[in-house]
Amino acid sequence: MSTSSLRILPGVLDGVALLGFLLVGLRTHGAPLTPAHILRDGLPLLGAWYLVAAIIRLYRHPRWAAVVTTWAIAVPVGILIRQWWVGRLFTRATPVFLVTALTFTLAFLLAGRLVAALLARLVGRRVRGRAPAVG
Repeated sequence: MSTSSLRILPGVLDGVALLGFLLVGLRTHGAPLTPAHILRDGLPLLGAWYLVAAIIRLYRHPRWAAVVTTWAIAVPVGILIRQWWVGRLFTRATPVFLVTALTFTLAFLLAGRLVAALLARLVGRRVRGRAPAVG
């Protein structure tokens, strides 16, 4: 893995983390893992995530505060859009779903960020350990 590919890794791992949350949620609730269900639930969440990330410039200036801000804005927006889309915005389940989504997406995102940090450290050691080029 090169240092240039490490730049895109957090964005990719964030998407994988959010899709992981989505897939676990679908399976937990007995929903089929069809493209329609994945798109129905994934588009609002991923769309909100990457839109807020772009506005905040999360991937240009990767700081923990930017990750937390993106998470605190994007996940509720994505969940509320999804609830509206499926016709369940004003139900008693919405606040519970929102709290659950915030809790588990944070756990999944932190796991992804941990993987990214470990890979960056591993690649950094490998790059520092190379012999200088002879020219």
